[in-house]
Amino acid sequence: MISKDTAEASWLGMLRNFDWLAVVLISWVLPLGLVSSIEVTYFNSLLFWLIPIACLLPRFVRLTHRGSRRRRAMLWAVAQLFILGVVLDLVFGHFVLRFSSKTSGIYVGVYVPAIGMSVPIEEVLFYGLGPAAILLVYFWCDEFWLSRYNPQDRRLHLKIDERLFRMSYKALLVTAVLILLGVVLKRIWDPSGDWIPRYFTFLVVTGALPAVFFYESVKDLVNWRALAVTVLYVLATSIIWEVTLGVPKRWWGYQAEAMLGKMIEVWSPSPDWIFPVEATLVWLAAPFASVFAYEAVKAFEYHPAPTAVGRIFGYTRPGSQIPADRP
Repeated sequence: MISKDTAEASWLGMLRNFDWLAVVLISWVLPLGLVSSIEVTYFNSLLFWLIPIACLLPRFVRLTHRGSRRRRAMLWAVAQLFILGVVLDLVFGHFVLRFSSKTSGIYVGVYVPAIGMSVPIEEVLFYGLGPAAILLVYFWCDEFWLSRYNPQDRRLHLKIDERLFRMSYKALLVTAVLILLGVVLKRIWDPSGDWIPRYFTFLVVTGALPAVFFYESVKDLVNWRALAVTVLYVLATSIIWEVTLGVPKRWWGYQAEAMLGKMIEVWSPSPDWIFPVEATLVWLAAPFASVFAYEAVKAFEYHPAPTAVGRIFGYTRPGSQIPADRP
């Protein structure tokens, strides 16, 4: 006969296994307009990303200790992705993106000066919240929900002379082919425009090029099942956040001349506010780039070599002993 305590523990365990679903659903309540007294804006739609952070960050803190390698890896990965996103908007944004006018009243009214344009503060906040939410979802899947597939043993047994910087000629070839394919598709779909698709090329270079140098050393450290769940989370959130809200409400948009030239008509509310096909690639590239950066930094933190040069390039001081296993 099952005791009352055992039954309660069983129920709590089952609820704990599915609490991630409650987090996702709760994060959709306000952005989807289910609270009728509150107007849905770009600013409060960031709850899509803020609520998972609010739920999972305390768990991340509880499962790691102050100054731990996982905490440093998380901070470095989020910082890298935040900087990359801000660079896209502030430096290249005037080539590929567009925002509603300052007089439209759809932003909170704070703008960040950029080259050729002003960027609403909501956009900058997203680049801080999005990567953090994605990585915390991956962390929770990796360390709890799908922990059986966590390759921690591989990480703990990195050799002292095992270099993280490894050129992958396959990844380099894929990157080059994708860039060439983008140029060809641009000439087919938009022959009257510029010959290079600026947004697609930027996505390929920033998303695929790092894999050229670190994919071979990091691929066995990724929990690919946890990454798959993370991709599904990003896909579900992005379809609602960007396609249902962002572009139709003119929170942000894309410049047609900088795209490949193929639009998804059912997701394009008007000829001026289009949804290009390459925008969907972000939904796949973002979780991959986020997780890849996190695992690369984590591998660097766990590497037994005493210097950064040794960890990246496999350098050891002359006469140093190379142990068979990590001490």
